[in-house]
Amino acid sequence: MSQIRAISAGAKAETERFSGTVHSVFARACNIALDDGRLLALLSADMGNAPNAIRLDLPGGFAFDRALRTGDTVACRAGVMRFGDAGLSVRLASAQRWHFGLNGLGVDLRDPRIFAAWRTVRSCLSRHEAPNGMTRSGIPRGRALALWQAVRAADAQGADKAVRGLIGCGVGLTPAGDDLVVGFLAGLQVTRCGAFRAVLGAAVTTLTGRTNPISAAQLCHAAEGGFAEPLVQLTCAIARGAGPDEVARAARPALAVGATSGGDGVRGLLLGLAALPSDASGWSAARG
Repeated sequence: MSQIRAISAGAKAETERFSGTVHSVFARACNIALDDGRLLALLSADMGNAPNAIRLDLPGGFAFDRALRTGDTVACRAGVMRFGDAGLSVRLASAQRWHFGLNGLGVDLRDPRIFAAWRTVRSCLSRHEAPNGMTRSGIPRGRALALWQAVRAADAQGADKAVRGLIGCGVGLTPAGDDLVVGFLAGLQVTRCGAFRAVLGAAVTTLTGRTNPISAAQLCHAAEGGFAEPLVQLTCAIARGAGPDEVARAARPALAVGATSGGDGVRGLLLGLAALPSDASGWSAARG
Protein backbone atom coordinates (compact mmCIF):
# COMPACT_ATOMS: atom_id res chain seq x y z
CA MET A 1 0.00 0.00 0.00
CA SER A 2 1.36 3.43 -0.96
CA GLN A 3 1.03 6.21 1.61
CA ILE A 4 0.75 9.92 0.78
CA ARG A 5 1.54 12.77 3.17
CA ALA A 6 -0.86 15.65 3.76
CA ILE A 7 0.69 19.13 3.62
CA SER A 8 -2.12 21.40 4.80
CA ALA A 9 -5.78 21.27 5.71
CA GLY A 10 -8.38 24.03 5.63
CA ALA A 11 -10.11 24.97 8.86
CA LYS A 12 -13.29 23.16 7.73
CA ALA A 13 -11.50 20.01 6.50
CA GLU A 14 -12.10 16.90 8.62
CA THR A 15 -8.85 15.13 9.56
CA GLU A 16 -9.77 12.92 12.50
CA ARG A 17 -12.42 10.20 12.16
CA PHE A 18 -14.84 9.93 9.25
CA SER A 19 -16.28 7.68 6.57
CA GLY A 20 -17.61 8.40 3.11
CA THR A 21 -17.37 7.69 -0.60
CA VAL A 22 -15.57 9.28 -3.53
CA HIS A 23 -18.02 11.80 -5.00
CA SER A 24 -16.01 12.96 -8.03
CA VAL A 25 -12.45 12.53 -9.18
CA PHE A 26 -10.14 14.48 -11.50
CA ALA A 27 -6.44 14.43 -12.25
CA ARG A 28 -5.44 16.95 -9.55
CA ALA A 29 -8.45 16.84 -7.24
CA CYS A 30 -10.83 14.41 -5.59
CA ASN A 31 -14.04 15.17 -3.72
CA ILE A 32 -15.25 12.92 -0.92
CA ALA A 33 -18.87 12.87 0.25
CA LEU A 34 -18.70 12.26 3.99
CA ASP A 35 -21.45 10.26 5.64
CA ASP A 36 -22.57 13.33 7.62
CA GLY A 37 -23.33 15.22 4.38
CA ARG A 38 -20.21 17.41 4.22
CA LEU A 39 -17.83 17.46 1.27
CA LEU A 40 -14.07 17.02 1.70
CA ALA A 41 -11.70 17.95 -1.15
CA LEU A 42 -8.24 16.46 -1.75
CA LEU A 43 -5.93 18.62 -3.86
CA SER A 44 -2.48 18.33 -5.35
CA ALA A 45 0.20 20.47 -3.69
CA ASP A 46 0.32 22.99 -6.54
CA MET A 47 -3.28 24.05 -5.93
CA GLY A 48 -4.23 26.69 -3.39
CA ASN A 49 -5.76 25.93 -0.02
CA ALA A 50 -9.52 25.97 0.46
CA PRO A 51 -11.71 25.86 3.59
CA ASN A 52 -12.73 22.20 3.16
CA ALA A 53 -9.62 20.94 1.34
CA ILE A 54 -6.54 18.92 2.18
CA ARG A 55 -3.45 19.48 0.02
CA LEU A 56 -1.31 16.40 -0.58
CA ASP A 57 2.33 15.77 -1.43
CA LEU A 58 1.62 13.54 -4.41
CA PRO A 59 4.33 11.39 -5.98
CA GLY A 60 5.48 12.24 -9.49
CA GLY A 61 3.06 11.16 -12.18
CA PHE A 62 0.23 10.51 -9.73
CA ALA A 63 -3.31 11.37 -10.86
CA PHE A 64 -6.38 10.90 -8.70
CA ASP A 65 -8.47 9.78 -11.66
CA ARG A 66 -6.09 6.91 -12.37
CA ALA A 67 -5.98 5.70 -8.77
CA LEU A 68 -9.58 6.17 -7.64
CA ARG A 69 -13.11 5.78 -8.95
CA THR A 70 -16.41 7.43 -8.10
CA GLY A 71 -18.12 5.39 -5.39
CA ASP A 72 -14.92 4.04 -3.78
CA THR A 73 -15.31 3.82 -0.02
CA VAL A 74 -13.20 6.04 2.24
CA ALA A 75 -12.52 5.76 5.96
CA CYS A 76 -10.26 7.68 8.31
CA ARG A 77 -9.17 6.26 11.66
CA ALA A 78 -6.34 7.46 13.89
CA GLY A 79 -5.36 10.15 11.40
CA VAL A 80 -4.92 7.79 8.44
CA MET A 81 -7.36 7.89 5.51
CA ARG A 82 -7.75 4.72 3.43
CA PHE A 83 -9.54 4.15 0.13
CA GLY A 84 -11.31 0.79 -0.08
CA ASP A 85 -9.38 -1.63 -2.26
CA ALA A 86 -7.32 1.04 -4.02
CA GLY A 87 -4.20 0.30 -1.97
CA LEU A 88 -3.85 3.99 -1.14
CA SER A 89 -3.68 5.77 2.21
CA VAL A 90 -3.15 9.36 3.29
CA ARG A 91 -1.36 10.33 6.52
CA LEU A 92 -3.18 13.38 7.85
CA ALA A 93 -1.21 13.99 11.05
CA SER A 94 1.35 16.08 9.15
CA ALA A 95 -1.23 18.56 7.83
CA GLN A 96 -0.77 22.17 8.93
CA ARG A 97 -4.05 24.00 9.50
CA TRP A 98 -4.79 26.80 7.04
CA HIS A 99 -7.18 29.52 8.20
CA PHE A 100 -8.99 31.38 5.50
CA GLY A 101 -10.58 34.43 7.10
CA LEU A 102 -10.50 37.95 5.69
CA ASN A 103 -11.40 39.49 9.03
CA GLY A 104 -9.41 42.59 9.89
CA LEU A 105 -8.98 43.74 6.30
CA GLY A 106 -10.58 46.96 5.15
CA VAL A 107 -11.08 48.16 1.60
CA ASP A 108 -12.29 51.63 0.71
CA LEU A 109 -12.00 52.49 -2.97
CA ARG A 110 -11.75 56.17 -2.08
CA ASP A 111 -8.16 55.40 -1.07
CA PRO A 112 -6.15 56.16 -4.25
CA ARG A 113 -3.74 53.23 -3.75
CA ILE A 114 -6.55 50.74 -3.18
CA PHE A 115 -8.49 52.06 -6.15
CA ALA A 116 -5.38 51.74 -8.33
CA ALA A 117 -4.98 48.12 -7.20
CA TRP A 118 -8.68 47.48 -7.97
CA ARG A 119 -8.23 48.94 -11.47
CA THR A 120 -5.17 46.75 -12.04
CA VAL A 121 -7.24 43.66 -11.27
CA ARG A 122 -9.97 44.88 -13.61
CA SER A 123 -7.36 45.21 -16.37
CA CYS A 124 -6.05 41.71 -15.62
CA LEU A 125 -9.60 40.35 -15.89
CA SER A 126 -10.10 42.09 -19.24
CA ARG A 127 -6.87 40.62 -20.61
CA HIS A 128 -7.82 37.19 -19.27
CA GLU A 129 -11.05 37.30 -21.28
CA ALA A 130 -9.58 39.01 -24.35
CA PRO A 131 -8.74 35.79 -26.30
CA ASN A 132 -12.44 34.95 -26.34
CA GLY A 133 -13.63 38.49 -26.84
CA MET A 134 -16.25 37.96 -24.12
CA THR A 135 -16.96 36.01 -20.99
CA ARG A 136 -18.01 32.40 -21.56
CA SER A 137 -19.86 32.22 -18.25
CA GLY A 138 -23.39 31.98 -19.64
CA ILE A 139 -24.77 34.37 -17.01
CA PRO A 140 -27.60 36.39 -18.61
CA ARG A 141 -26.71 40.03 -19.08
CA GLY A 142 -27.83 42.20 -16.20
CA ARG A 143 -28.02 39.63 -13.39
CA ALA A 144 -24.68 40.52 -11.86
CA LEU A 145 -25.48 44.21 -12.28
CA ALA A 146 -28.82 43.68 -10.51
CA LEU A 147 -27.01 42.27 -7.48
CA TRP A 148 -24.57 45.18 -7.42
CA GLN A 149 -27.36 47.74 -7.71
CA ALA A 150 -29.40 46.10 -4.94
CA VAL A 151 -26.47 46.13 -2.54
CA ARG A 152 -25.61 49.73 -3.46
CA ALA A 153 -29.18 50.64 -2.50
CA ALA A 154 -29.13 48.47 0.68
CA ASP A 155 -32.15 46.68 -0.82
CA ALA A 156 -32.24 43.30 0.92
CA GLN A 157 -35.24 42.07 -1.09
CA GLY A 158 -33.63 43.09 -4.36
CA ALA A 159 -30.36 41.39 -3.41
CA ASP A 160 -32.21 38.19 -2.48
CA LYS A 161 -33.98 38.22 -5.85
CA ALA A 162 -30.69 38.83 -7.68
CA VAL A 163 -28.94 35.98 -5.88
CA ARG A 164 -31.83 33.65 -6.80
CA GLY A 165 -31.17 34.52 -10.44
CA LEU A 166 -27.46 33.73 -10.14
CA ILE A 167 -27.09 30.55 -8.09
CA GLY A 168 -27.01 27.49 -10.31
CA CYS A 169 -26.84 29.67 -13.44
CA GLY A 170 -24.15 29.42 -16.10
CA VAL A 171 -21.48 27.02 -17.25
CA GLY A 172 -18.78 25.14 -15.37
CA LEU A 173 -18.37 22.39 -12.78
CA THR A 174 -19.21 25.13 -10.31
CA PRO A 175 -21.79 27.23 -12.19
CA ALA A 176 -20.57 30.68 -13.15
CA GLY A 177 -23.28 32.46 -11.15
CA ASP A 178 -22.16 30.63 -8.01
CA ASP A 179 -18.54 31.64 -8.59
CA LEU A 180 -19.59 35.25 -9.02
CA VAL A 181 -21.60 35.18 -5.78
CA VAL A 182 -18.63 33.70 -3.89
CA GLY A 183 -16.38 36.50 -5.16
CA PHE A 184 -19.03 39.10 -4.39
CA LEU A 185 -19.28 37.89 -0.77
CA ALA A 186 -15.49 38.11 -0.47
CA GLY A 187 -15.68 41.72 -1.62
CA LEU A 188 -18.40 42.59 0.88
CA GLN A 189 -16.43 40.86 3.65
CA VAL A 190 -13.72 43.53 3.58
CA THR A 191 -15.89 46.63 3.06
CA ARG A 192 -17.90 48.52 5.65
CA CYS A 193 -21.10 46.55 5.10
CA GLY A 194 -20.84 43.56 7.41
CA ALA A 195 -24.53 43.65 8.32
CA PHE A 196 -25.61 43.44 4.71
CA ARG A 197 -23.05 40.71 3.97
CA ALA A 198 -24.59 38.66 6.77
CA VAL A 199 -28.08 39.16 5.30
CA LEU A 200 -26.88 38.16 1.84
CA GLY A 201 -24.92 35.18 3.21
CA ALA A 202 -28.03 33.89 5.00
CA ALA A 203 -29.99 34.12 1.74
CA VAL A 204 -27.25 32.22 -0.10
CA THR A 205 -27.30 29.30 2.35
CA THR A 206 -31.03 28.78 1.75
CA LEU A 207 -30.48 28.49 -2.02
CA THR A 208 -27.71 25.90 -2.22
CA GLY A 209 -30.21 23.23 -3.26
CA ARG A 210 -30.30 24.95 -6.67
CA THR A 211 -26.74 23.88 -7.47
CA ASN A 212 -24.46 20.83 -7.18
CA PRO A 213 -22.79 19.63 -3.94
CA ILE A 214 -19.31 20.92 -4.89
CA SER A 215 -20.58 24.42 -5.55
CA ALA A 216 -22.98 24.31 -2.60
CA ALA A 217 -20.05 23.65 -0.25
CA GLN A 218 -18.16 26.67 -1.61
CA LEU A 219 -21.22 28.89 -1.26
CA CYS A 220 -21.80 27.80 2.34
CA HIS A 221 -18.18 28.48 3.26
CA ALA A 222 -18.33 31.89 1.56
CA ALA A 223 -21.51 32.74 3.47
CA GLU A 224 -19.54 32.05 6.66
CA GLY A 225 -16.60 34.18 5.50
CA GLY A 226 -14.40 31.39 4.14
CA PHE A 227 -12.76 31.56 0.72
CA ALA A 228 -10.12 29.72 -1.30
CA GLU A 229 -6.52 30.87 -1.04
CA PRO A 230 -6.14 32.45 -4.52
CA LEU A 231 -9.12 34.74 -3.90
CA VAL A 232 -7.91 35.53 -0.36
CA GLN A 233 -4.44 36.48 -1.57
CA LEU A 234 -5.84 38.70 -4.32
CA THR A 235 -8.18 40.43 -1.87
CA CYS A 236 -5.26 41.00 0.52
CA ALA A 237 -3.18 42.55 -2.29
CA ILE A 238 -6.00 44.98 -3.11
CA ALA A 239 -6.52 45.83 0.57
CA ARG A 240 -2.81 46.67 0.92
CA GLY A 241 -2.97 48.92 -2.11
CA ALA A 242 -0.13 46.87 -3.56
CA GLY A 243 1.68 47.99 -6.69
CA PRO A 244 0.71 46.83 -10.19
CA ASP A 245 3.26 44.02 -10.45
CA GLU A 246 2.34 42.51 -7.08
CA VAL A 247 -1.38 42.78 -7.79
CA ALA A 248 -0.93 41.17 -11.22
CA ARG A 249 1.02 38.28 -9.64
CA ALA A 250 -1.81 37.73 -7.15
CA ALA A 251 -4.43 37.93 -9.90
CA ARG A 252 -2.89 35.20 -12.07
CA PRO A 253 -3.68 32.19 -9.82
CA ALA A 254 -7.10 33.60 -8.95
CA LEU A 255 -7.99 33.93 -12.64
CA ALA A 256 -6.52 30.51 -13.46
CA VAL A 257 -9.02 28.56 -11.32
CA GLY A 258 -10.97 26.17 -13.55
CA ALA A 259 -12.07 26.97 -17.07
CA THR A 260 -14.23 29.99 -16.20
CA SER A 261 -14.50 29.90 -12.38
CA GLY A 262 -11.52 32.17 -11.79
CA GLY A 263 -12.75 34.95 -14.04
CA ASP A 264 -16.26 34.85 -12.62
CA GLY A 265 -14.97 34.83 -9.03
CA VAL A 266 -12.70 37.80 -9.67
CA ARG A 267 -15.52 39.67 -11.40
CA GLY A 268 -17.69 39.09 -8.35
CA LEU A 269 -14.89 40.29 -6.07
CA LEU A 270 -14.52 43.54 -8.01
CA LEU A 271 -18.28 44.15 -7.94
CA GLY A 272 -18.47 43.42 -4.22
CA LEU A 273 -15.62 45.80 -3.44
CA ALA A 274 -17.35 48.53 -5.44
CA ALA A 275 -20.82 47.97 -3.97
CA LEU A 276 -20.52 50.24 -0.94
CA PRO A 277 -22.19 53.63 -1.57
CA SER A 278 -20.34 56.80 -0.63
CA ASP A 279 -22.99 57.44 2.01
CA ALA A 280 -23.06 54.21 4.02
CA SER A 281 -25.71 55.35 6.53
CA GLY A 282 -28.35 53.24 4.81
CA TRP A 283 -26.60 50.00 5.68
CA SER A 284 -28.15 49.95 9.11
CA ALA A 285 -31.50 49.21 7.47
CA ALA A 286 -30.15 45.85 6.30
CA ARG A 287 -29.90 44.67 9.91
CA GLY A 288 -33.66 44.27 10.01
